[in-house]
Amino acid sequence: MVTATIPPEMLERIKKCLALSRNNSFEAEADTAMRMAEKLMGEYGLSMQDVDMDQTTGRLKEERIVNHVSNERWWMSAWEKELAPVPKFLLPVSFLFHFDPSRHAHLMFVGTPEDCALAVEIFKILRSEIQKLSRTELKENRNSYMLGCAHTLKHRAFAMAEDRKRTVQNPGNGNGSVDPGMALMVVKSNQIAERLRQTPQHTTRRTGGQVSSLDAYARGAQAGKRINLNFHKALR
Repeated sequence: MVTATIPPEMLERIKKCLALSRNNSFEAEADTAMRMAEKLMGEYGLSMQDVDMDQTTGRLKEERIVNHVSNERWWMSAWEKELAPVPKFLLPVSFLFHFDPSRHAHLMFVGTPEDCALAVEIFKILRSEIQKLSRTELKENRNSYMLGCAHTLKHRAFAMAEDRKRTVQNPGNGNGSVDPGMALMVVKSNQIAERLRQTPQHTTRRTGGQVSSLDAYARGAQAGKRINLNFHKALR
């Protein structure tokens, strides 16, 4: 067990640096804190797996699971709600909608702080990409186009998650080995889903969108096939 050789105070210092890096509104200070955390982790041969996982039980540490509510809020349209599950399929996180008193929808991810922050960024990137692609459509057709695009992305991401699970459960590459990072994602995803089933919070409800133009929807669905979902460097 790697963490057994690290003084408790040093492990706590690493955790504080990680916390400072994600909770600091000053980018320079956040970067400095992350570099310090990475330096200390490198000195002791630690990885994020050592910080996140209980080496005795092989489960994600409960104190590492947080509800991360994005700072931005929208009156989320149907296509945005269809897009919301995509980070869940790409990362070991789950998602919920948290509605404030004014009925603004906050997109909330559940998982480790680092995974949740990445999920928010992926959602923003994909949301922006869909909006950019839809600019070639007539104004009255844009929602149909974006809904088609979001549907395709959701189905693609879901298929990727299912492939990942099958690979971990039934390694078929001849030597029985599985990418440790992939296996870790499945373990974390399963535990977070289990926790949400035991303590349901808020809502994951989504409403079907109105398709005013089937042609625009079809064009959006085709465009969704071309959007990059391979965030492999970011997911490591």
